[in-house]
Amino acid sequence: TKAYDIQMATFGPDHPDVATSLHNLASVYAAKGMRVKARDTYRDAVEVKRKVFGIDHPSVASSLNNLAGLLLTMNELEDARDMYEESLRIRKKVYGEMHPSVAESLNNIGLLLYSQHRYSDAQPLLQRSIQIKKAMFGPRHTITALSLHNYAVLMHKMGRRADAEAAYLEAIDIRSD
Repeated sequence: TKAYDIQMATFGPDHPDVATSLHNLASVYAAKGMRVKARDTYRDAVEVKRKVFGIDHPSVASSLNNLAGLLLTMNELEDARDMYEESLRIRKKVYGEMHPSVAESLNNIGLLLYSQHRYSDAQPLLQRSIQIKKAMFGPRHTITALSLHNYAVLMHKMGRRADAEAAYLEAIDIRSD
């Protein structure tokens, strides 16, 4: 917090370095299990980033994504979904449909829907995430394997054993390289 205090005194509240420090500080609070403080600090970071960079900046999307992940752990699911969806909207606007950050957002929303037992809603998002990752990283990348694993878990939960097995085996095969 000392660096943050110095930056606030030097630059004032609406400065890129202050925004970055708030984001980083929130990450530290989250890692220490200080979830309420982390949530409030992420919200502050989002607000400053919106002022400094504009509402549709990738840095805003990053903080929204991290805030959503934290809210998910706090069981604030509707707020988490709103944050994930706003992050996805920004990422699509900035990067287009085919970008790793878009895939990350789709995966995160899919996992949130999975946690709500909304399996049919989660499925197309996880599938799209896999498609993007295969296109961006290749079909044999470990990042692709992680999404395949998530999809396999979903298919298993939906009772689609053959699809689950195929996705699990593909993920295992990638990881064995």
